[in-house]
Amino acid sequence: VGSQQRAQLRPMVNATYHLGICWATIMAVVFLVFREPMASLFTDNADVIILTAQLMILISVYQFSDAIQGLSISMLRGLQDVKIIMPIVVISYMVINIPIGYFLAFNCGMKANGLIIGFIIGLSTCALLTSLRVKRNIRQMELATKKIRQVSRLIAAACTEMMVAALGPKCLVMISMHMKDSQEMRIPPSRAIQGSWRRVL
Repeated sequence: VGSQQRAQLRPMVNATYHLGICWATIMAVVFLVFREPMASLFTDNADVIILTAQLMILISVYQFSDAIQGLSISMLRGLQDVKIIMPIVVISYMVINIPIGYFLAFNCGMKANGLIIGFIIGLSTCALLTSLRVKRNIRQMELATKKIRQVSRLIAAACTEMMVAALGPKCLVMISMHMKDSQEMRIPPSRAIQGSWRRVL
């Protein structure tokens, strides 16, 4: 966006999400396969190792939500849409995560598993809301770019009519040839019409 390459924004965002999901998949597999050896690195207590191994299954699940929300928040910062981040975080963690985790852990008797499940729900909510916000910003930028192109075409057409009216129909051939060359070189219509003026004059 800083380089004004808005046409490349959607493909870059999609590629970033794909890479993030691939990385989350790798980490989830690592946590699932090596959950007991990883737990045994920190303690020799069998009960703690069993509990940690159970929690690692849930932790492997939230890797996907964590990757998406982390990437989405970074994208929103890059798009200079930072004011929405704090409300989303407050709603996701303070309003959704903590109450659900507390209810599952202490009211439903799920204990540590309930706390982790509540965290997964809050994290997934944050991932969903931030990704939707990124999608909204991309759509708005694409619409704005489309409108700019339409206005540029209208200006180019109006300038062409003015040149033809002022200089005669013979200049239309030169303008058409120059505009065709400009399109092949991907020159914006506004710059192309300026070049046509210089060439004709």
